[in-house]
Amino acid sequence: MASYEKFAKDVGIVGLAQLILALRGLILLPIIAKLLGTSGYGIWAQVIVTLGIAEFLYGMGLGNALVRFLAAETDRREIQEGFYSILSTVVSGSLVIALVLALFAQPISNAVFDGQGTTTLKLAALVIPCSALYTVCSRYFLTFRQTRTYSILNLVRYLGEIGLVAGLVTSGFGVNGAVLSLAIAAFISSILALILIVLQIGIKRPDFRHLKSYLKFGLPIVPLLLFAWITQLSDRYVIGHFLGVASVGIYSAAYTLCGVMGWLHRPIVTILQPTLSKSYDEGKTAEVQAYLGYSLKYVLMLAIPAAIGLSLLGKQILLIFTTSEFASDGYLVLFFVAPSQIFVMVYAVTGWQVLMLAKRTKTLAVIWGIAALVNLGLNLVLVPHFGILAAAGTTLLAYILGTGITLYLSFRELTFPVCRVFILKSLVSSAVMAGVILLMNPTRTWEVILIIALGAVVYVLTLRLSRGLTRDEFRFFALLLRRNLPVINRVHLR
Repeated sequence: MASYEKFAKDVGIVGLAQLILALRGLILLPIIAKLLGTSGYGIWAQVIVTLGIAEFLYGMGLGNALVRFLAAETDRREIQEGFYSILSTVVSGSLVIALVLALFAQPISNAVFDGQGTTTLKLAALVIPCSALYTVCSRYFLTFRQTRTYSILNLVRYLGEIGLVAGLVTSGFGVNGAVLSLAIAAFISSILALILIVLQIGIKRPDFRHLKSYLKFGLPIVPLLLFAWITQLSDRYVIGHFLGVASVGIYSAAYTLCGVMGWLHRPIVTILQPTLSKSYDEGKTAEVQAYLGYSLKYVLMLAIPAAIGLSLLGKQILLIFTTSEFASDGYLVLFFVAPSQIFVMVYAVTGWQVLMLAKRTKTLAVIWGIAALVNLGLNLVLVPHFGILAAAGTTLLAYILGTGITLYLSFRELTFPVCRVFILKSLVSSAVMAGVILLMNPTRTWEVILIIALGAVVYVLTLRLSRGLTRDEFRFFALLLRRNLPVINRVHLR
């Protein structure tokens, strides 16, 4: 009982920070898009993609190793050794990646930035070591389930980014000022995190005696992350090369809206890995299965209506946050990208978790290697002829393929409840909600806000009437807000 309560409380705490992360892109979207236009937003989007690929290259999968190997550790000396050896290795790797990016900024800019992003890429190199330091430090608090500290640090970083980017862009520093803001926010947050860690465990010069084991676990994650990056983000590079950064801006604006959906599952995913690792290592298989089943149900309960609603209201929302140049073609992208996020969420809270517990990182790399090759190959063939819609469609196909294979193999490792009846009821309830949206056809900002609220009410009521949600589950959510979950043991998957 206590472990379930702890899990739910942690999800609630992390959820606030993840909400700010999800809204960060949405808040910055009108600032950058309206002030800098499609090309400026395209350069910003390309920089974010580049920083993403840099992160998993310098990370070497060691952030996941930190959680997987130290979550159940109590010996202070072992914690010191593990943390500082990983920190030293990751920061060293980040400095190498940053130097390479700075040296090759010009050819990279010519290839995928229309030659407009050389200075911006050099500034992005400053972000890399700062982000590396913060990533490992924040993982420490996540590993030992110090979720309040983890969330506060994230809030400091994300709110700092929002404030600095908004201030510098509106002051005329353009996309360069926006990128510099990322480095400043990451550096300040890293120093605060490192001070807190030193106060807890002190300082120790690592001898790297466990680094081989960490790398054995973590390095196979690098190609996994590379393939996942190709599946999710390489389309920006393909679009930039064939169609230009303005098309990247239009495409990325639609993706930014879908990024808000990430808040629906990231709090659960963030807490799941250390929680499942601890329960799994202690032999509590039934507890692991329960966590997976509950997580899948509640993620789908939110993801299905969100994807459908976002697809139907995409054009109106894009017009609110950007300009007609973004909305004219960008809203069509949402019909592919929004549903793909459902598969991302299912993969993240189930299949990925199970195969990580089984330490089958190589298997995950192979799965997403196949999906990435399918996605990249189709993009290279179709994008020059059919534009950004082809990129969106191939991404959806790749996620369906990758998630399907992952689930098949994960069930061979560990079974968990799949709420098939609930999924059907959620789809029916979402269809009713979609009918209301189409009937109302909102155009003004206040009408869009009203229909979003009305759609949510219609969905929940329909789901309740169809008994997709039980009375205990309503009580579950009410008590979750108060961080007290005494009825969780009576909530059943249907």
